[in-house]
Amino acid sequence: MSPNGHIFGSLHRKRTMTIPKAHVQFWSSVECGPLAHSLISELRNEGWDAAHCFHVSQFTYRKTRSKIASLWLRFRMYICYPVYMIWRILLSPKPLIAVVSTNTFYVPLLASMVGRVWNVKVVHLVYDLYPDALLISGHVKHGSLIEKALSTVTKMTITRCERNVFLGEHLVRCAAERYRDIPRASVIPVGAEGRIFEDNPPANNANSELLTVLYCGNLGYMHDIATFNDALSEDTDGSLGNFQFLFHANGPRLEALKELIAALPAYAYGSIRIETSLSQEDWVKTMFAADIAFVTMVPGAEKVVMPSKAYSALMAGQAILAVCPRRSDLAETVLKHDCGWVVEPGDADGLRRLLKELASDPEQVYEKRVRAFSAGHRIFDTRVVAKQWASLFKEMGAKPEHHDTS
Repeated sequence: MSPNGHIFGSLHRKRTMTIPKAHVQFWSSVECGPLAHSLISELRNEGWDAAHCFHVSQFTYRKTRSKIASLWLRFRMYICYPVYMIWRILLSPKPLIAVVSTNTFYVPLLASMVGRVWNVKVVHLVYDLYPDALLISGHVKHGSLIEKALSTVTKMTITRCERNVFLGEHLVRCAAERYRDIPRASVIPVGAEGRIFEDNPPANNANSELLTVLYCGNLGYMHDIATFNDALSEDTDGSLGNFQFLFHANGPRLEALKELIAALPAYAYGSIRIETSLSQEDWVKTMFAADIAFVTMVPGAEKVVMPSKAYSALMAGQAILAVCPRRSDLAETVLKHDCGWVVEPGDADGLRRLLKELASDPEQVYEKRVRAFSAGHRIFDTRVVAKQWASLFKEMGAKPEHHDTS
């Protein structure tokens, strides 16, 4: 399909032009799952022609196990996906707003290059900041040529895209410290689907024999597991027996977690269960049953990520036990809404003392859960987040199709 307007038109004019009834695409190499589809649904309800575009389904991504399959998956994400995205953008109706995530990290830059010629406005959605994410995980060394090359890609992306959307205020500040200036920056949280939880506020389980602490989601290089392990390994009197620790996890650090837990004392190991990923139906039931959500970040990760699992935990009315740096979006969210507790990574004594306190004070847990449920549904529901995206699109000069709410 041919683009609107002359391809050699003024770039400045394209930045400031009004986009009538723009089409909106949210791009990621891997399908973002029910959350993305919920966001798209809400935007469509508001009259936006929105779509979630990806190259690898969640099913394929989660089921990949063998080395050959992993190599093929990476080829699809890093080679096939960029080609597919550019092809789809060129054929899509114009004008178009393409919200392109850093999964895969260099694709927003490619999209911005295409967009300047083909009447496409590109929004850089920063799920992870590169090369910082690779530096923290140990995959790239400080001062290396790879770091410098990736920094250049990120700087060019930030400069060329129409908007830069971050998941938290602290992440914007950290990016600004590294790249000096972040033009046209906005903060929109990931949020979570609220409808499935809104009719079930947390119940007071003060008389329950066990408090369930749930870790649910990816367990990657950005997540701290050592603090939890050290806290339980030093629990010599077994006073944490009032807790059931449940892990429904996947990711590169899952095997390391299993090895650490296997070395714990028998009484501690007996209170921990590690299970596989859940179906949507079982996930909802598990979220309802948990009292506390366990969310972790290693030092340095606060510059790169905001764990999205925290938002679904808030929706389900789980208090947040955050093992993370205090200067982070996660800690600021927990403390601002008084919906949980923050423990610094490495402070195993502090974590153990807190758990012992909560074991004898379930009423405190309930009060935090109530505030978590309230904050989640007022602030981070997908319906609220969709309105923030709609406001951003309108600021960019776009408007939805006619939408009759009568």
